[in-house]
Amino acid sequence: MKIIKIILTILIITQFSSAAFAQDSTETTVEVYVNQLFTNLQQIISSPSEEYTEQNMHKAMDYSVEILKLAPGSLAAYCTLGQYDFTLKYRFGDKAKEKYKQLKDKYLNEIENFNDDVAEKLILMTLLYEFDPENDKNYAINRKKCLDVLKKMKNECQNNDYAALALAILLDRKYDKYNEEFMRRYPNHPAIPLIELGNSMSENYQESIEKILKLAEKHKDVVMPDGIPFKVDCYSAVSSFYYEMGNKEMAQKYFEKIEKEYPNYIYLHELKEKLTPKLTREQLMGN
Repeated sequence: MKIIKIILTILIITQFSSAAFAQDSTETTVEVYVNQLFTNLQQIISSPSEEYTEQNMHKAMDYSVEILKLAPGSLAAYCTLGQYDFTLKYRFGDKAKEKYKQLKDKYLNEIENFNDDVAEKLILMTLLYEFDPENDKNYAINRKKCLDVLKKMKNECQNNDYAALALAILLDRKYDKYNEEFMRRYPNHPAIPLIELGNSMSENYQESIEKILKLAEKHKDVVMPDGIPFKVDCYSAVSSFYYEMGNKEMAQKYFEKIEKEYPNYIYLHELKEKLTPKLTREQLMGN
């Protein structure tokens, strides 16, 4: 009888361990898949080739919806919304414009119902909040409607992860009331390092550099969805600030650090372009 009890105990422990392992494996698999989706999205939106972005923007929109559906509480979801800004208006190809129109036609009239089809509506509101791909005469009205819904959704959405994303759309890259609200309400959200990075930037470049380098050390173990450490974003910002201060040597130092250690950093080409002096007409003429 004692042996039977021991065997039963082992079986029970094994079953619980297997269930826990299966759950962890599932979560890991979803995270890997979502991060790959984000990497695909980022490669489209941040491509040096405007033509590539224009031809594939509709795929980026599909990836975005999928990420928000699968992992709304993830860093990938937060970063997905941050990929869209007004500059993309000029990189929307015909397929992307058609997909945007489909989203708007299907969801705009019921946008205030923010507990159904939330991922699609959040992507639509992100686009409406940032720019108008269609040059729609009603854009200002639609954007105001979107803004009102986001302000309501951040407080009333049944899903807390989606409520956080609604608030995330409203965030400014620099410190403002929504940044403060996000940090107060979601202190353990995986996006907190990024928000702290935005808050550390000011017109005082030297002070900003000091704060950013402290953040890089504080969050040295944080890895972004594309596999690049968070500290690399910090080094990129530091390089840019040194460049603005006129300290080209230090700007180049941090650029080379990124280039050497993380040559696949998605924004490396943008940083290089910024640091590369523009040739004057005389230089181009060889004089």
